[in-house]
Amino acid sequence: MTVEKLNRQRVLHLLDAISRSDLAAALSCCTDDVDFLTHAPIDVLPHMGPCHGKQELGEFWRTVQERYAEIRYEVPQIVAEGDTVAAYLRVFFRKRSNDRIIQVDMAVFYTFRRGKVAQIREIIDSYDLVQQVLEREIGPPDRGRAGGRGLALSQTGPDRENTGFYCKSHTPESIVHCENVNCVLAELTYFVRIQMS
Repeated sequence: MTVEKLNRQRVLHLLDAISRSDLAAALSCCTDDVDFLTHAPIDVLPHMGPCHGKQELGEFWRTVQERYAEIRYEVPQIVAEGDTVAAYLRVFFRKRSNDRIIQVDMAVFYTFRRGKVAQIREIIDSYDLVQQVLEREIGPPDRGRAGGRGLALSQTGPDRENTGFYCKSHTPESIVHCENVNCVLAELTYFVRIQMS
């Protein structure tokens, strides 16, 4: 069997172990210094921050399992080249609190070292994920505004300044209509804080 086929099988084995809640088996697929990064808003989902080493990655996976009763993976596409595997995953999480299903499509890149996963990089639509976790739409683009793409939110207040994102050329009340990506991030962060408090 080629290295590529072995690594594809190793990724599928890892995903199977995670979906069976067998964290010991999942962690045994990884190097001791495994490096994990997912591109997600850690202000909203703090457990999704970067993880370095098996202990931190195990804590992350345990937190996910505490929140979700079931995790299921579909792998529509998986490609391997040498020690790198790229997978397009569709992941289904069933929430423990109310049995609702969250579905997330993601691209995941695995790097192997001596047959074990040494690095995991996930790219997800974090905006969609946050909406599903909160079970409501947040700040949909206001398409009725001429040339505008601002977030249609009505909340105002000084706490927006504490998000650390918005562009300094606006007052906290006017960032709702700004197209600057930092202002959009600030508005999203502020709105989610209001909803979660």
